Amino acid sequence: MRVSPRIDGRILSAPAKLGDKVRAGQILATLDSVEVGETHAAWTQAQAELGIADADFKRAESLNAEEIIPRKDFLRAQADRDKAAAAVRNAADRLRLLGGAPAPAAQRLGLRRHRALCRHGDREEGHAG
Repeated sequence: MRVSPRIDGRILSAPAKLGDKVRAGQILATLDSVEVGETHAAWTQAQAELGIADADFKRAESLNAEEIIPRKDFLRAQADRDKAAAAVRNAADRLRLLGGAPAPAAQRLGLRRHRALCRHGDREEGHAG
């Protein structure tokens, strides 16, 4: 069976060697990938935009309750928040598809390497190679 990653990157480690018996879900290699880094940055940006849209929506919601703003402005703020939430979900899904994962807020601070894991995807046992 041939195994290849979904993304370009530099191999950081490859615990499974040619001919080793492997199981479904086992990590075959860890890659350092620019594409995963860019996708993680897009997810982080989408998170920030959702924060702004959510704050705008909450403000519009309270103003709407007091009938201070037109209903269309409230609906626009609600739609912007929903659109931003969808962008976060899309970015997180893309990141997971590439083998990465959205990082907790504490890990997003500062610079860090962006890695992707290559896993054996078959349900049955096989051999690396």
